[in-house]
Amino acid sequence: MMRKMHGMNKKMIAALLLGVLLISLSTPATKAFAYTVKWTNEYRFYSPSDRTPSATKWTKSYVYMSTSKITSGFHFNSWVMAKGKQSGPSRTVDGPGITKYVNYAVEDHGKGVGTYIASKRFANGSASGTWQPDK
Repeated sequence: MMRKMHGMNKKMIAALLLGVLLISLSTPATKAFAYTVKWTNEYRFYSPSDRTPSATKWTKSYVYMSTSKITSGFHFNSWVMAKGKQSGPSRTVDGPGITKYVNYAVEDHGKGVGTYIASKRFANGSASGTWQPDK
């Protein structure tokens, strides 16, 4: 009888370990899913800074920002932020289109880090569009 129980315990442990392994393997695939975040920024000479909403970054990929609307003749500087620190060089956005940001958010802070795009311009204007932390 002891031998029979010992064999059942081994099977239960093996089944449990297999279940945990399958769950852990499926988790990264869902986290790496690229998603899009809408943003609208307003700049004023007396209040020059703005930022996109935050999003979680999982991969060592570029950050993509699509600017669909911008005040005519307006431009602003922007950069990726992670854990309150700039995570790559700044870029100038001067019209509608795609801006690709080199960043080191995952390299510096690990997978699952909260990121956003910070921006600044001492002038009156606005811009809006979408951005993707992973592509």
